[in-house]
Amino acid sequence: SHSVGMGKALYHSEPLFRQRIDEAGEVLRPLLGFSLEALISPAAEGREEAERQLARPEVALPAVVAVEIALAALWRSWGVRARAFLGHSFGEYAAACLAGVLRFEDALRVVHARGRLVASTAPGRMLSVALGAEELAPLIPGELSLAAVNAHARSVVSGPAADIEAFAEALAQRKVATAWLPGSHGFHSRLVEPILGELQAVLGRVTLRRPTERYVSSRTGTWIRPREAVDPAYWAAQMREPVRFSAGLDTLLAEGCRI
Repeated sequence: SHSVGMGKALYHSEPLFRQRIDEAGEVLRPLLGFSLEALISPAAEGREEAERQLARPEVALPAVVAVEIALAALWRSWGVRARAFLGHSFGEYAAACLAGVLRFEDALRVVHARGRLVASTAPGRMLSVALGAEELAPLIPGELSLAAVNAHARSVVSGPAADIEAFAEALAQRKVATAWLPGSHGFHSRLVEPILGELQAVLGRVTLRRPTERYVSSRTGTWIRPREAVDPAYWAAQMREPVRFSAGLDTLLAEGCRI
């Protein structure tokens, strides 16, 4: 979902996109120690360092959210108005920001905190599996977690590296197609449970407002309820529970939205 140089062409050709990225960079510089421009448009000699930095959750998460929000601002300037928003996993913070729940600066700081907390957890891996959730769930051992349901026949499993590698071998014996996702942490798994309280505390220190525009919860796959959007406990649970992206798409399509 991210790479060094993401948004580079827009950064150099679209002043509004560049403005939003630079604004995000000013918010994040005290936290990261460098500018977002170093990730989006690095010099040739800085690309290796940019790759190393972007592999860190506390860098990747706010960088992606900044690009998402900058893209939305650009589309709005072109006259493209969204009927609703849907974000995948931590992308829901971008959706919440665009819907008026979080200020731009707060969204970036919270997502950085989420990444920092995830980076402190035990190592893990994530495996994409070509099975639907109902078919996959009975096969998942207790050490692992269903992390995402991305399509009717595409799910993600997450957890400790050794356990998930053994699970991948078991699926291969069943002739089930799988693919490793990049990263060294088990998002949306039991591995993040020790940090849920800390994330909830972070959310408790920012102002959460009732949404002024509609968006779909990636936690439930249905329309966000105002009381959920302003509840720090919701956001803590959203980090642990599976991403219901497929259900979220179905919700949008049922509303007549074009994606």
